[in-house]
Amino acid sequence: MNLSAAANISTTVGKEVTNLTGHWSLILGAILLLVVGFLIIYLLKNLIAHAVVGVIGLLVVKYLLGMAIPINGLTLLVSIFGGLWGVAALLIAAFFGWL
Repeated sequence: MNLSAAANISTTVGKEVTNLTGHWSLILGAILLLVVGFLIIYLLKNLIAHAVVGVIGLLVVKYLLGMAIPINGLTLLVSIFGGLWGVAALLIAAFFGWL
């Protein structure tokens, strides 16, 4: 790359940056996208962590402790979205004969 090509690139970038000055809506939109993105990632990490712990807890209760809890779509959804609290709710439901 010669010197004139580098100068053309730098002036092109400089013109594009100066075109953005005064456009606060773009800057606020970018900040909003970053905040929403980090919030989604945070929530998904928590959901995945609770899901893994809940399913492992359900399997431990079913196979290691020998409780009569059926493994079907409903019990998996409760244990995925509820985590250990969901497994505790399933134990209470099994105790009262609701499962």
